[in-house]
Amino acid sequence: ATAHAGPASNAATRSAMSPAKPRPPRFDELPIVPRPLEETNRYLLLPEGTTTVFKLWKVVQSSESASGTPVHVKLYAYHLEQCDPKRCTTRKLARFGMITYLPRRRFPNGCIVLHPEGDHVLSIEDRDRAESKGLAVIDSSWKKGAVPRIPGGPTRALPYLLAANSVNYGKPFVLSSVEAIAAALIILGHPEDAAAVLAKFGWGIQFLVLNHEPLEAYAAATSRADLLAAQAEFI
Repeated sequence: ATAHAGPASNAATRSAMSPAKPRPPRFDELPIVPRPLEETNRYLLLPEGTTTVFKLWKVVQSSESASGTPVHVKLYAYHLEQCDPKRCTTRKLARFGMITYLPRRRFPNGCIVLHPEGDHVLSIEDRDRAESKGLAVIDSSWKKGAVPRIPGGPTRALPYLLAANSVNYGKPFVLSSVEAIAAALIILGHPEDAAAVLAKFGWGIQFLVLNHEPLEAYAAATSRADLLAAQAEFI
């Protein structure tokens, strides 16, 4: 026991003499004020050149985007009551008024429905429809099997991305609902709306860290064909 007393005692003495260095703040601890891009870069510690990712978190630190509801794309969800309510991402978005729950198994006509077996991959070509008709998710559990199809509009699949949520961290394609929504909004050209929804989750920034390269490529794609070509670089 005495063999460890010396180092521990010395460490305590050093600690008393010189205060410990404060840990870097987490994103959710930062004050909600606009920050210059270079300062945001210092907090995120992401590779140079990831301009879309930097833009997301620069925007979300402004009071308007942090507290407001996405305005460019109306968000919908149909909930199958299969997941843990404490971890349900659409429930949290609904509490902030950022998504509308639908009471029956049908989405508004023309609304784009995100689905793992969609008719096509989501791309910038879907932007006009999403802005006019909305974007929807089916909130179900990956553990319950295949995601059911809900009538209402064209279905779109998301390209290759990694999950950052605690349940499926690091796994490709098995995103939570908020990750799917954020990815779709980035692809559709609305990174500020993606930032607003991700900011409600402490791990939201990690989704951007894990996927900064594919998200940059998908955001730059000007067509469905371009996006598929970009996806091929990461699979």
